[in-house]
Amino acid sequence: MTLPLLAAAAFLAAGCASLKKAFPHKSKSSPAAAAARPAAPARRVDPKAQEAAYEEGMRLFSDEKYAEAKAAWKKSLQMDPDSQIGRKSRENLRKVETILDSLRDIKAQ
Repeated sequence: MTLPLLAAAAFLAAGCASLKKAFPHKSKSSPAAAAARPAAPARRVDPKAQEAAYEEGMRLFSDEKYAEAKAAWKKSLQMDPDSQIGRKSRENLRKVETILDSLRDIKAQ
């Protein structure tokens, strides 16, 4: 390295060190960070209500009422997106959105 590059590297290293001192990195997974975050309120989802919304979407889909099925699956997904029914709702939403897009394209022609 040439002298100007060495000087620039030293300057950057010193700057980085002072920045690290001024703004220490706090890991989100550290116990202190976890204690500082408020606990998320426990979700109280009625699994039967979520299943009912999902099944309503299935019934509407089989009746070719795609927009209504989409709304029912959105409701089911919002209740508990991480449950098995929530994942199935998300998958069905993708499929019904593809169908609705195709129908819009057909109508536009």
